[in-house]
Amino acid sequence: MRKIIAIMAGILGIVMGWSGSAWAKTELWGYDLQGTLGVGPRVVDVDKNQRKYREDYNLFSGLRLFDFSLRGEAEEGAGRPFDYFKLEGSSLGGDPYPFGSVRLGKRGLYDLKMSARKSEYRYTNRDETRAFSSVQEGLGAPFFVGDPHAFEWDRKFGNVDLVINPEGWPRLNLFYRRQEQIGDSITSRHLSRAHFSLFEPVDKATNDYGMGLSYRLGFVDLSFEQSLRLWNNEINFFRPRTQPTSPGELGGNPRFLTALSAFDWRQSESTKNPLTRLGLHATPLDWLEMNAAYIFSKTRQNHSFVSSIAATAFNGDPVAGTLFGRGDGERDIHLFDLGFSVKILENLFFHNTYRLYDSESSGSTIPRGNDGVIDFLGLEEEGNVVTQVDDDIKSHTLRSFFEYLPLENLALRFGYLWQSRQARRVRDNPEQRRAVLRDMTTRDNNFIFGFDYRPFRGLSIVGEYENLAVDNPFTEISSSDEHRTKILVRYQPFRNLGLNLDYHLIQRKNTGGTPNIGSPVLTEQGVFNQHSSDIDQKNYAVSLWYQPIRGLMWNATYMRQDLDFDTETELFTDGVLRGGSSVFSEDNNIFLTGLSYELTSFLTTSFNYRLANAEGSFPLDTGDFSLGLLYKFKVGGKGMGLDLQYRRMRLDEKGSRLVEQFFSEKRPPFFRQDNEYEVNLWTVLLRVNLD
Repeated sequence: MRKIIAIMAGILGIVMGWSGSAWAKTELWGYDLQGTLGVGPRVVDVDKNQRKYREDYNLFSGLRLFDFSLRGEAEEGAGRPFDYFKLEGSSLGGDPYPFGSVRLGKRGLYDLKMSARKSEYRYTNRDETRAFSSVQEGLGAPFFVGDPHAFEWDRKFGNVDLVINPEGWPRLNLFYRRQEQIGDSITSRHLSRAHFSLFEPVDKATNDYGMGLSYRLGFVDLSFEQSLRLWNNEINFFRPRTQPTSPGELGGNPRFLTALSAFDWRQSESTKNPLTRLGLHATPLDWLEMNAAYIFSKTRQNHSFVSSIAATAFNGDPVAGTLFGRGDGERDIHLFDLGFSVKILENLFFHNTYRLYDSESSGSTIPRGNDGVIDFLGLEEEGNVVTQVDDDIKSHTLRSFFEYLPLENLALRFGYLWQSRQARRVRDNPEQRRAVLRDMTTRDNNFIFGFDYRPFRGLSIVGEYENLAVDNPFTEISSSDEHRTKILVRYQPFRNLGLNLDYHLIQRKNTGGTPNIGSPVLTEQGVFNQHSSDIDQKNYAVSLWYQPIRGLMWNATYMRQDLDFDTETELFTDGVLRGGSSVFSEDNNIFLTGLSYELTSFLTTSFNYRLANAEGSFPLDTGDFSLGLLYKFKVGGKGMGLDLQYRRMRLDEKGSRLVEQFFSEKRPPFFRQDNEYEVNLWTVLLRVNLD
């Protein structure tokens, strides 16, 4: 606590010293300044699992710039290179989501925006048990301890947007966007009928360059945009010789002898994707509005790879050697939209949109290596030959609905959505006959109904319903029927009191139907599967806010989330029928409440609490409690504030019901739930206002 007081004393001294400097002035170099600054120390105490806390929050002790904003405005005709500017920043100094931006411009000429942000992602769940049941070679796999996946990477985003818009000229927009993903991870890969953990460094970068033009010509708005995306990805999976594996490292058939002495896979990918957009919006008549858009995307990709292996195959044979190869791919997409809205009567409107989607893809690859390496990697059909796959998808979507206003306070919507999709995938390999992997048609019929009712001032009721039927979809899932319902109620009987009610329902049934995965070749070989499942998802929410007196605000929300998933799968191949089923449920109760009260003109207190109780396959409890006290004062005529904050967070696990299903008689000691934590955070935040 003494350290906190010392730090705060230093900050206060610096700010008071600046009170006579340019920082404390509201005018600098001819610009009127406004801004805020929030800075201070945070102290964090983590009890129990710090690793899990880092995964969820990753907030730790240290001095932080919580938020910063500085705006400047120059007078008209001041002759400066820019008339206004704005600097913003938040979460700087070590928090996982830092952000910064700069904006400046000259009225009637240009506007420049630049921003950068970073997000940190952490996941390492080696202590938590996951139990799996699978069917492999006719035998059920037992279980393994620990999640074989982990990652620790950063994602960085940078944007630059320049708008040049002199009066009377077309609007020109130039932009550049960059995304990076850098870090390390652990993943799993299926090799020779077994699964293994592999290290995977992550190094990805995407650069987008583009320009756009927009112009209004009479009653028509025209727009054009051309962009180019360059994407580079360096892929590497490896297992060093210092960490060899044993058979069945991640579970599997105990008869298999698959093991890795060393494994390394390196792959380099580069992609170019030019994208063209054209748009038109017109209102030729008072009762008619039209829209049209066209998008053309042309993607080209090249990749090369090399892999070295020292291992034992599932049958006990030693495998050693190198695999190398290259490949390329291309994809062309045409997307055309056409829509219009017509005012038929004063209280009757008709809206119609049509979309055509046409995608043509092709790719080829040629891996080279000895037969043992080829078989170990599961490339028996592609090894040492050029394999090309062509994939074509075309869809037509029509959405039409009426909007009817029979009463001044009632609006009705009813309509129909229809979609037809054709998909065809063909594999061409000199060593195999030409195979049609997929040739199928999907038809969707969606009925839409909705209303917006305001019986009296302060009350509004909104409802929507959709029925979606799918026949013979692209995936291996069979025919389905889906119902979606939404009801929203907003009630404000008084200026200081409000009540909100939300209800969402999604019901999806995938009936077994005719076993078919859309492949004539596999059907001829006697291979099929069928999948049936029921999904019920219900969400309820009730929220209330109340302001009994000036300066006192209270709010509370209760949410209930229910999810039930029941699925059954049957697979018939080589004259053997295999199947399995799974049940997953999640029942969540979430309660939130908050209160803020201005005790005096210079003192405000606040309280917030969030409790989440999860019951089902993975039950747990989480709590988030915070208290705040804000003291407002002035130094050198400038408004300031000292904000004292306390926050407590916890995570309690109740044990996995999936694990209990496997070991109901007695839970082994290694099935401990090791992810619980309790955290206390103290923050002293100094706020400075430049007014």
